[in-house]
Amino acid sequence: MIIPINKNEDFQHLEEMIANLQAKQKQILKGMLDYPIQIDSAMGILSDPSRQLATTHNNITRIHKILKELEKQGLVSFHDPQYSFTELGKEIVQHLSNIRV
Repeated sequence: MIIPINKNEDFQHLEEMIANLQAKQKQILKGMLDYPIQIDSAMGILSDPSRQLATTHNNITRIHKILKELEKQGLVSFHDPQYSFTELGKEIVQHLSNIRV
């Protein structure tokens, strides 16, 4: 049985999720628009050339904690050693890109 999705309800759900995101979470999601984030002994964005994202242990810990929170919300997924978007995460960040934050 297929239940039709009301586009207004879907849009409202995205708006509510975005409203509940913290500024740093939004910043990280926007930063992942083009490339996933890799975590190993350092943290970097897998662009070409790759860019190092965090240089100190405290920054790595803080960003990793934010990524874990985003993973719990279902917006990113972790496939060792990379974080990338889930389908919901892609929808959220596309919507975020269309509005001012």
